[in-house]
Amino acid sequence: MNCFPSCEVSLPRIGKTYVSSKLDICKVPAVLTLSITSDGKRSVSSFVAGNQQEYRTIGNDFWPLQLQVKFRNALENAGYYTEACIQTVRTGNTTCFMNGYVDSSADSGCNNYRSSNNGAGFPVIILCVILATCLLMISVAIVAMFHRLLP
Repeated sequence: MNCFPSCEVSLPRIGKTYVSSKLDICKVPAVLTLSITSDGKRSVSSFVAGNQQEYRTIGNDFWPLQLQVKFRNALENAGYYTEACIQTVRTGNTTCFMNGYVDSSADSGCNNYRSSNNGAGFPVIILCVILATCLLMISVAIVAMFHRLLP
């Protein structure tokens, strides 16, 4: 099962849990953010692409849950491999909701982010053109003054 970008997961003795996932490849290394809503409580956890298994405690005091995630780069610029499970601490039941590849093209926001950053340089170019024009006008004025002063 690959819960990307969202899905509903049934946890034994707890019920339905809503999982939403977001991949941010604009950051290096990439970041996977999981938003999990269980029993009315929402928790958001972020994981950086690496080669280690990470654990986070989520849920409430009565039904604590352990989020187990392994998120790593699969192939250069091809995608990411993700394993994600929720363990019900009191019962020991483990339910996995992600186990497979997530294509890096799934993050469409990065292209917009990069293009907006490229556009940020445009005002600087206009400012440089205005500055160069002012310096040229001052140079012409100085040369004209010297021509009038010298016979």
